Amino acid sequence: MSDAFSPPPSPPGSAPEDDKILVIVGHIFAIVALILWLVHKDNPEKAYLVDQAKESVNFAITIILISIVMSIIGAVPILGWIFAIFAFPLFALAIFVLIVMAVISVTKGNAHRYPFALRLIK
Repeated sequence: MSDAFSPPPSPPGSAPEDDKILVIVGHIFAIVALILWLVHKDNPEKAYLVDQAKESVNFAITIILISIVMSIIGAVPILGWIFAIFAFPLFALAIFVLIVMAVISVTKGNAHRYPFALRLIK
């Protein structure tokens, strides 16, 4: 298994209460996670926030790449259209479920790791 797929270790300690809400919003909206990561990436006191923001951004990048591939396949007449009719709704449902799982995990104060996310930002 490549290093890009293996989840990094969670930061030590528990999640600070004031960072939890920002992390939850970051998991729901990847652009917020990107901003949080860019603003706090050099602050060691915000290790949990930075870790979860990177995780959310990496998941969003993975979603974008998979969506591009699925769109290319869906553009093929007949077989691609059939694929798109079934695959896109299932993909959207999977994304929704994974984000809800992340929000639940972060609400409990745990660091969340998305399965199958490319970890391009380290």
